[in-house]
Amino acid sequence: MRKDKRWTKIIIRVLSGEKNIPSPFSEEGKIESVFIVVLKDTKMGYGMIWCSKTHRGIHLSRMQVPDTVNYLFSDEIVNLDHVPQIKFEQIG
Repeated sequence: MRKDKRWTKIIIRVLSGEKNIPSPFSEEGKIESVFIVVLKDTKMGYGMIWCSKTHRGIHLSRMQVPDTVNYLFSDEIVNLDHVPQIKFEQIG
């Protein structure tokens, strides 16, 4: 299985705080993301990044969520209705 290196570039852009990233998977798509902080004292949590059009995406687990991204605390989540059913891909 060939690994898609486009995700690595997207992760770097998202984690650096860049917004309105065009999706390389669809001309009409944008890259969207959500990050959840589970441990408030260390900001450890996880994130999901996906294409708004194709719903191709990745899951980043056990990460320290940076201040450069918007995030929610796990105990504050009411719902994640804005997150589509993502077709997760392997990147590593």
